[in-house]
Amino acid sequence: MFTISSPDSRSGDRFTVTLRANPAGVVSRFLVECAQPGTMVHLSQAQGEFVLPDRVPEHVLLVSGGSGITPVMSMLRSLQRRSHRGRVTFLHYARGPEHQIFAAELDRIRRSGHGIDLHLMHPELGDPNLSPAFLDRLVPGYRDVPTWACGPAPMIEAVRAAYQGSELLHVEYFQPPRARTSSSGGAVAFASSGLEAPNSGAPLLEQAEAAGLTPEFGCRMGICFTCTSVKRDGTVRNVLTGEESSAPDEEIRVCVSAPVGDCVVEL
Repeated sequence: MFTISSPDSRSGDRFTVTLRANPAGVVSRFLVECAQPGTMVHLSQAQGEFVLPDRVPEHVLLVSGGSGITPVMSMLRSLQRRSHRGRVTFLHYARGPEHQIFAAELDRIRRSGHGIDLHLMHPELGDPNLSPAFLDRLVPGYRDVPTWACGPAPMIEAVRAAYQGSELLHVEYFQPPRARTSSSGGAVAFASSGLEAPNSGAPLLEQAEAAGLTPEFGCRMGICFTCTSVKRDGTVRNVLTGEESSAPDEEIRVCVSAPVGDCVVEL
């Protein structure tokens, strides 16, 4: 998995890339294992909706977990560059101090970041979880504070539950949640390959790979659209949002689309 995040950029600024090789990935493994200084890497235009608004609210809450700190750190740098004069509460979860990304920079911010309330949490040391009671102690009335959260699926699901559908919560999954097993039953037909397999309830990309197919993919988390394919028939559930769609001949991202019952997809 890899994430590239950029604060408000200026001419001559460089990208910072945080990398962890994903055994099933193509790009991350190449960059970690094969890329050498001087290797030319072409990037597409930035995409996504996990961004700060042009007019930043007076108080914002940033929540991240593990490598999900990457885009949130970008936001924090942008706020510092813009000389944001409001309040920023930054809550980050890492397994332990030795796993803390950007440790030196965060230490400088802790000591000199005016208006930035920084909390580095380490669950293995007994720090509290993301319960509503904890969040309310940290930021009273937190559901009314614009919040951006990025991290692994269990953390994001806990944040969603704590915010109870608040429209002020913006999330990005660093890894998608697993499809519910209740989606299983029926069969998945891979139209282009002429194959059919029992529906396990997993995302279509995983089911295609289990059937011996090698669909093109990139991020495996619904961001890059590399795995887009056409669903000819059936119902799929978006494992990120829980939304279901039964429209025929629609384009779907197979990495985050799990079939509900029988499904025909152009793979």
